[in-house]
Amino acid sequence: MIEVLKTTDFIPYISIFIIALFLSLATTPLAIKIGLKFKIIDVPDKRKVHKGIMPRSGGIAVFLTFFISYILLEYLYDPFTNPIFAHFFVCCAMIFGLGLMDDKFNLPAKTKFAVQTLIAIYFAINVYSVKVIHLPFLDNPLHLGLFAIPFTVLWIVGITNAFNLIDGLDGLASGVAGISSLTFFVVSLFLGNPSATFLSLILSGALFGFLFFNSHPAKVFLGDSGSLFIGFFMAAISVWELKQIAVISFITPILIFFIPISDTLYAIVRRKIKKEPIFQPDKFHLHHRLLSLGFSHRTTVWIIYLFCIFFALGAFASVKLAVEFSLFLLVFYLVFFQLFASKIGMFPSLRKKKTKEDK
Repeated sequence: MIEVLKTTDFIPYISIFIIALFLSLATTPLAIKIGLKFKIIDVPDKRKVHKGIMPRSGGIAVFLTFFISYILLEYLYDPFTNPIFAHFFVCCAMIFGLGLMDDKFNLPAKTKFAVQTLIAIYFAINVYSVKVIHLPFLDNPLHLGLFAIPFTVLWIVGITNAFNLIDGLDGLASGVAGISSLTFFVVSLFLGNPSATFLSLILSGALFGFLFFNSHPAKVFLGDSGSLFIGFFMAAISVWELKQIAVISFITPILIFFIPISDTLYAIVRRKIKKEPIFQPDKFHLHHRLLSLGFSHRTTVWIIYLFCIFFALGAFASVKLAVEFSLFLLVFYLVFFQLFASKIGMFPSLRKKKTKEDK
């Protein structure tokens, strides 16, 4: 039973990470063949960076690795005895299926959003919803009451789409998610949440194995089946197994997801300013702006990785700090990134010089 595993015994953790890593290395070539055979492919256009047709079936490998690793973990250590795990995996399967359908048939954005919302509602009702939040400078916590489910649904759908939106360069979304999942591993280990610890390690192992094929120049893309799955998974873990953080301070998961969240919020603001549909794509995301400054594809991805590590350190600190100090830490990061984003032109109206992307 999971209760007998001590946090100082790292052999189970190392074992499950290695298993997931090698399973990912083994299943990704299979996913590539499936993508090519069934025409689950990405065709380049003027907004995209890649030049040739690419299979976007990498999510199949990530999901298969996650599922097989979970079965092995269940068999070896029997860690997940709570029935809500069944509901959790139903949600994971549904969000993966939605993404796979989109990879194949290019579903309308509104349809995807509606289905994501229904899956998030299912999760909030059957698994966990954030009911209490401790806010800075208030003695009593904020009880969400009837707003618990809407708040949870908004968080899950938002984070899910945030990871989907940053999937614009080889290895970007998978690497960012890998760093985020490792961050959750450390935080959940510190808080004594073994379920979240194991689940985070499975995902990180799957993603780092997948990165071998997804790093520039990529042989396969995550696709929506991958980006929606990992986005939903990370959001679900943050409000469920790490509910101590959600109760003590929601600042910690915000810092872990800072890059995807900020990039998504900036995109929404940009499109509102320009009076464009929210779902309309553009070339002013963080990775686009770094590329426009002359950084190479690989360098751009590594710069964003370093940003994620920088914010992960803040997430670690926020677990140890009081809520009020965590708030000051978040404000520091917000000001820092706002200045950086304005400098590189993530808001078209604030840039001093026009670039080719503006025209």
